[in-house]
Amino acid sequence: MPIAVARIQGDQVETEYFNCGPETRFEIGSISKVLTAILLCEAVDEGKCKLDDTLDKYLPKGIRTPRYFGRKITLEHLARHISGLPRLPRKMSRKEIRSNQPYARWDKNCLLNAISTTILQRPPGSTYEYSNFGFATLGLALEGITGNSFSSLLGNLTNRLECPGVRLPEPDDAAIAAQGRTAKGARVQPWNMAAFGPAGGCTSNLESLVAFAKNHLKPDIPRPLQEAMSNRKRVSTTAPLGSGAPITLLWLILLIALAVIQPQLFAIPVLIILYSTRSSGFSGALLLAFTWVSIGIWQQVNSTEFWGRIVFGVVASAFALVGTRKEHTFQMGLGWHIFSSNEKPCVWHNGGTAGFRSFIAIQQETGKAVVVLGGRESSVDQIGVELLKGSE
Repeated sequence: MPIAVARIQGDQVETEYFNCGPETRFEIGSISKVLTAILLCEAVDEGKCKLDDTLDKYLPKGIRTPRYFGRKITLEHLARHISGLPRLPRKMSRKEIRSNQPYARWDKNCLLNAISTTILQRPPGSTYEYSNFGFATLGLALEGITGNSFSSLLGNLTNRLECPGVRLPEPDDAAIAAQGRTAKGARVQPWNMAAFGPAGGCTSNLESLVAFAKNHLKPDIPRPLQEAMSNRKRVSTTAPLGSGAPITLLWLILLIALAVIQPQLFAIPVLIILYSTRSSGFSGALLLAFTWVSIGIWQQVNSTEFWGRIVFGVVASAFALVGTRKEHTFQMGLGWHIFSSNEKPCVWHNGGTAGFRSFIAIQQETGKAVVVLGGRESSVDQIGVELLKGSE
């Protein structure tokens, strides 16, 4: 497996190459999102837009932008993965997702059509959901804001940052590109990301991505780079209620018991779950509707049918537990995720395509950064984290 690794401490850079060389290019996947977010920060810095501008201002006329009971998506929502847009367009079929080229047919017209037909299931700004769809949409918005293609915007940015090797693929790249492989070692074709380029279409050699990282450690760091890192907000994501088995089991026993003994009371613990986990919007309304309709149906069933009560209890309880969520919060920059190393904040992002994995982390306070590029469908995150810790 080709792998390229760099550990940065101020102006000092240590690099190692395995089965590749300094010119070898790798698909960097979702690290592309960081560059897209920086382009947004640059547009804001130049006064071309504001973070709280709504998406509909910058898409072509006639395109219906998704909204939730009148609440619109903003540029900031897209850059923090809190827009309410799903990870992928719902028009992307399961067969397409599993194919060798899941994004190839998704040109701008196809993407705009998916945007205009998407129905949000939660209010924008309410919940974190990692979204390739959202960042592809942000790329379209940036073209509307600036009047330039995303490729041109990206090229201008990376030239100014002296890392021009971070870019969208070019025809001549084949001669110097690493051969991506699946986790089992099978060869894969380079991905054609089409209009999803802003979400994951960039490629780079190690040297260029190191140069990109070093820009974040300069005393005179460009303002858009600083803004993307330091403009942080707490976002919330969701996880299944009672991810600890004992809690889930206790809730299940309680719900089944009530459903069997006194179905009319089944709604009480469901309401408690909804309140304690802050379930809201479509999923909460659906759960409540299911509860009351189920009770109404059950009241028409012969109460002596004990096994019928058991079946109802199990089905209704499982729906209640799966349909509700427990909230978790964490910090998110613009494009960057945040974690702590040695009690100091560190921005990071990883990337993955069919045959590549990548990782970048920058700890501005200590002047440290790491970059890892791998040519196999196996995570390199832990390598990056250990390298960062090892430099402490």
